[in-house]
Amino acid sequence: MRQIRYCIFLILAFLAISCKEKAPEYVRTPVIEMNFSSFYLDGVLMDIRSINTDAVYGLALKVGENEPSAEYIVKNGVKAEDRQLFIRGLEKETDYNIYGVGVLGDVYGKIVSFTVTTPSLYDWEASREEIPSFADLDLLSGGVSDKIPKEWDENRLKPHVTFTDSDGSEKWLHEAFLFIGGVDASRGTTLCIADGNGKSAGKDSWEDFAGWWLGEGRVIDVLDRTIGNAVARIGQPGFRHKVVMTMPDPIMLEYFSDKASSTTYWGEAFGRRLDFSNVSDQVLAYRWYIDYVRELWEKADPQHIELAGFYILSEILVARPSGWNYRYKRWDKILPDVSDYLHEMKYGLYWIPYYQADGFDMTAQLGIDYTWLQPNKYWDYPEKKQKKSWSWVFNTMAAYGHGMEIEFEGSHGEPGWSQWEEGVPRTSSSILETVRTDNDAQGTAKGKPNPQAARNKQLLRDYMTRFKEAGYYGKARIATYSGTNAMYELATSPDAKDREMYLEYCRFIADNPMRR
Repeated sequence: MRQIRYCIFLILAFLAISCKEKAPEYVRTPVIEMNFSSFYLDGVLMDIRSINTDAVYGLALKVGENEPSAEYIVKNGVKAEDRQLFIRGLEKETDYNIYGVGVLGDVYGKIVSFTVTTPSLYDWEASREEIPSFADLDLLSGGVSDKIPKEWDENRLKPHVTFTDSDGSEKWLHEAFLFIGGVDASRGTTLCIADGNGKSAGKDSWEDFAGWWLGEGRVIDVLDRTIGNAVARIGQPGFRHKVVMTMPDPIMLEYFSDKASSTTYWGEAFGRRLDFSNVSDQVLAYRWYIDYVRELWEKADPQHIELAGFYILSEILVARPSGWNYRYKRWDKILPDVSDYLHEMKYGLYWIPYYQADGFDMTAQLGIDYTWLQPNKYWDYPEKKQKKSWSWVFNTMAAYGHGMEIEFEGSHGEPGWSQWEEGVPRTSSSILETVRTDNDAQGTAKGKPNPQAARNKQLLRDYMTRFKEAGYYGKARIATYSGTNAMYELATSPDAKDREMYLEYCRFIADNPMRR
C-alpha cells in the first residue's frame, strides 16, 4: 500500500512540475532620456542618456505634424554621437518637436519628445559680422538694491561718458559700460551664488533686474540721451558705445547653504517649471534671460549704443571636480553651451574674477571671450599680513591673454563713525579728501578730512603706472570698478586734489592706444 501511495506521489509531482509555467525570458529594451542642451541659429543640441542601446536617433518636426514612427526616425533622423544629438537645418523662430528613439539590434525603444522654439535675430543683430570689440569697460552699479544713490540720472552718468580737461575741452571717456548688480532688495534675494543663508533669486527677480536697467525710461534711455547730448556738443566719437548686461547666476539651490533646499524654486520657462539640479535647465534659464534682455533692448531701441554681450556675475567659477562645492556649481557643464548660444548671435561672454579665483585659468574652455583680473591691491591695507602680488597679476595676464581691472571707491568705502572717533580709519577705502556721509545719527564724521585719501589716490596711480610699466597699455583691455559713485564724487568735488585725480584717470582711459 505504501508503495502505491509513493508512486502516486511521484506521478503527481511530475505532473505539477511539467505543468508549471516557465519564467518569462528577459528581453533587453532600449531606453533613452533626452534633455535640451543649447540652441544654435539653425539648430538645437540635445543631451542624451541611454541604456541597452546600440544607437540613438533624433528627428525634428514642426509642431502640428504627425508623430513619426520609430522606423521613420531611424531612417530619416540624425544619429547621436558622444551622448549628444545635434539637429541642424531648422527655421528661425519656429516651434519644433524633437523626437528621439533608442535602438538595440532590431528592437526599438519608446519614443521620447521635447518641444523647443528656435531663436531668431533682430535686425541690429543680423548685420553683425563679429563679436563687438572694446578697449575699456566701466562698471555701473545698480539694480533693485538699497545702495545710495539709487538712480542713474544724466548728471550722475555724465562723468562716466565725457570729461572736461584742464584746457576746457570736452572729451569722450569710456567706450563700454557694464550694468551690474547682485541683489533684489525688494524680495531679499541674491542674484549671485553665496555661501551664506541668502535666498536665491527666482525668475521674477531676474525680470525686475533686467527691467531696472533696460525698461522704458530706465538707465538705458538715460545713458543713450547722455551720449546723444554729448554728440551734439562735441561731435561723434571714434567708436560706438556699448553695454554689457549682467546675467544672474542660475543657483542650483533655493538656499545655497542648505543643500536639501529646493531646486525647482526659480519658476517656469518654455512651458514648464525648471529644475536646477539639471544642468540643461540651468542653461535654459540663461537662454530665457538672454532672450528677455534682447527683447527689452529691441523695445528700448537706443540710437547711440549697441548690446555687446553678457557678463557672468559670480566672481569665482568652480569648474573642476576638485573645486569647493563643485557638485553644486559645475560651471564647466553650464557655460560652454551658453557661450555657444551667444556666439551664434555674435555676442561676447565676459567675466571679472577676484584675485586668484577658481576658473581664471579655464576661461578658454568655458567659452569666455574677455576676462579682466581683479588685482585687489586697493584693499591691501598696511595691517594685512597676506599681500596681493602684482607679479602674479601680470604673469597671469601674459599666460591667458586677460585684461586688468582698475579699482577705487568713493564714499561707498567710508568706515563707521566710531572708527573715526577712535582714530582708527584703517578700513577706509574712500579716495575722497573729505568724508561725505553721515555715518551716525549726529553726523560725527561728515566734513572731516579723510586720513587715507592720499594713500588711496596713490594706490589708484599705482594701478595705472604698473599697467604701463608692465607693457600692457594699449595691448590689454581695461575694466574699471569705482564703487557706487566715486566718478561723480571726484568730478564734482570741491577739493582740487579730487578733481585732479579724476582727470588723471580720465586721461589714462581716453589716451589708451588700444582705442586707435
